Amino acid sequence: MEELKREYNHNLQRFYNADKYLRQHPEEVDMLLGEVMKIKNKLENILDEIVKEINVTEEETAYGFK
Repeated sequence: MEELKREYNHNLQRFYNADKYLRQHPEEVDMLLGEVMKIKNKLENILDEIVKEINVTEEETAYGFK
């Protein structure tokens, strides 16, 4: 479970970094959107595995696990 949480946190940070980058460089959205969607899908898959075992708060979903 701890490994899934670490992986979720890592990918969540990647997602937020990509979001920030694309907000600063909107001309690159078309080029990078596919990669951002892969990260989003990976986050959703990891979260699906985590919620099978434990209850997850909205805060943990949005900001990661401690």
